[in-house]
Parts: sequence; C-alpha cells; structure tokens
Amino acid sequence: MKKFLQSIFRTSPPNEPESEAEQAVIVRFPLSDDKFGSDAERQRIYELEKQLEDAIDSAGVG
Repeated sequence: MKKFLQSIFRTSPPNEPESEAEQAVIVRFPLSDDKFGSDAERQRIYELEKQLEDAIDSAGVG
C-alpha cells in the first residue's frame, strides 16, 4: 500500500504557482447494507482516510 500511495503523491512541488494548483482524490467503493456500508466497511474507509491524510501531509502537498 505504501508504494501505491507514494506513486500517486509526488514529493516535488508542481510547476504552477501554489495558488493556482488544485488537486483532488476521489475514491468510490461499492458498499453493502443499502449503499451506506456495514460497520466494518465504514471502519476500513476511515482507516484509508487517515492513511491518505498522512501520505498527503508527508508529501508536503494538499
């Protein structure tokens, strides 16, 4: 997972000025339990959210 996160977050600053640069990470999951997901699915998503936040912070982007 770490290699994947490193591959999608670059460590060098973008070429354009920071005020003009805008990026987003959009993740879609098919969930059970009438599309809101089970407790276990939601917990895994919260864990992924934390991992993404940490990767973005450590890369110095975002």
